[in-house]
Amino acid sequence: MCPCQKKMKRAIILVGLLAMLTTSCLKEKKEQLIQSDQSALATFFADYQAQYLAFFPLEATQQGVDIHNGTLGNTLTASHRDSLISFFQTTEQKLAVFEQKSLSNKERWQVETLRFTVESALKQASIPFHEIPFNHMEGVPWTLASWADGKGPQPLSSLDDHKKWINRLQGFQAWSDTAIACFRSGMGNEHVLPKPIVIRMISQLRDLS
Repeated sequence: MCPCQKKMKRAIILVGLLAMLTTSCLKEKKEQLIQSDQSALATFFADYQAQYLAFFPLEATQQGVDIHNGTLGNTLTASHRDSLISFFQTTEQKLAVFEQKSLSNKERWQVETLRFTVESALKQASIPFHEIPFNHMEGVPWTLASWADGKGPQPLSSLDDHKKWINRLQGFQAWSDTAIACFRSGMGNEHVLPKPIVIRMISQLRDLS
């Protein structure tokens, strides 16, 4: 083999090695990016869940998250609705960023599912659900009444449990005042429940007193 051929052979081997190293580095970098995206997505979902449950303390308790057990919350106020809309809009913007990331099929499905949830919530934001704060089957009064024996999702076993329960109940007066105002607003907009249901609700409320 002549010197030129030897040099050519070494050059080919060197090029091959460089290609292998480059491919390996690119693969490693891609894997690092995927891991980074996955970690960021997991953090995003955890933050979303925590912020969402802060808007709905009773739902948090139902899901076994006890950090909000001392809060009733008032989902009927305009400020709550405005904050919730802002939260969903921000979430929608963050989802758009993740849709451009390297995600597995499962993660992409999770992102698309949350996007559907958020878009549905924003579409429903214009519907005045708050003008009917509760009905004869579900609502804050019935939830608190059913949890009062400590056998529901909010425990009443320790002194701390009872303190949290009392703190939660202290928010009921403000909630009730808002509920009355919302019912009256609904009456003005002809957004009301059928009369037989209202009569039944009045009877149910009297039974709780």
